[in-house]
Amino acid sequence: MTSVSAGPVAGGGVGGGSGVGDPLPPLEVVDRMARLRAGLDGAGVDALLVTALPNVRYLTGFSGSAGVLLVTGRAAVLTTDGRYRTQAAEQLSAAGHGRAIDHGSAIELCVGSVQAQRDALAAFAGADGVRRLGLEADHVTWSAQSHWAKDFAPARPVATSGVVEALRQVKDRGELARMARAAAIADAALEEVLPLLGGRRREEEVALALDTAMRRRGAEDRAFETIVASGPNAAKPHSRPTGRVIEPGKFADFIILDKDFLTIPEDQIPAIRPLMTVVDGKVIHLTTAFGGEIGMQPTGATTWKEKV
Repeated sequence: MTSVSAGPVAGGGVGGGSGVGDPLPPLEVVDRMARLRAGLDGAGVDALLVTALPNVRYLTGFSGSAGVLLVTGRAAVLTTDGRYRTQAAEQLSAAGHGRAIDHGSAIELCVGSVQAQRDALAAFAGADGVRRLGLEADHVTWSAQSHWAKDFAPARPVATSGVVEALRQVKDRGELARMARAAAIADAALEEVLPLLGGRRREEEVALALDTAMRRRGAEDRAFETIVASGPNAAKPHSRPTGRVIEPGKFADFIILDKDFLTIPEDQIPAIRPLMTVVDGKVIHLTTAFGGEIGMQPTGATTWKEKV
């Protein structure tokens, strides 16, 4: 199974739709900063130092691999290094953070060395009178906490958890459109690549073909490393593609359940029951009702003489 993340973080078209070729509505990045500020008091802080890169990107639109964001009750500053001087400025502007300064959406950009960035963050916090500095405790190491405490003194570091992640749980129209686009891209790529499975292809060939098909359709990246697994490798949930050849005639192990555990309430998962179980190509369990639907005789594990 393959998942992808499609579309840019900031900007995009103004149209709707979730088809692979349809324009995407823009992400509502600017509004997220106001929502974050509204939660600072509840988190017991005057400012939040955002160091987790997915959270930095969510709040600013900046997608670089190095960046720290400081958000106070009145202002914000993003620091990064010289590699991202142009990219950061462009992405902040595309997200709308270069406009509407009167209601606090603008983000100041500071580019420099690691120490220069730390000094700029500390000066920014001092100028804004920060006394309680929130740190993302789920993403900050003990060593980093010690460094930040020294840099921001006399402000007191305060551990926070899930402040930005709680905002990310509620998706805006642009995010929903990108989720639908990602699913559409994955579906189309899989449909294109499926015929390869009958041509004695290696797992790694199929994985490369899937990745290429998704990229060609506009995917930004894979959500995780593509998994293509056959035979014994299929028993490994996170098997990596190998040189094993996928070909007809090899027996499969699989199970068919009466409910989809990904779509039902969590408290109903223990009630899921197997309708059919196949091991090494042999049916070892088949309920009467499901057997009638597919035209097979029901059977149970006790009727199979071979040991599983």
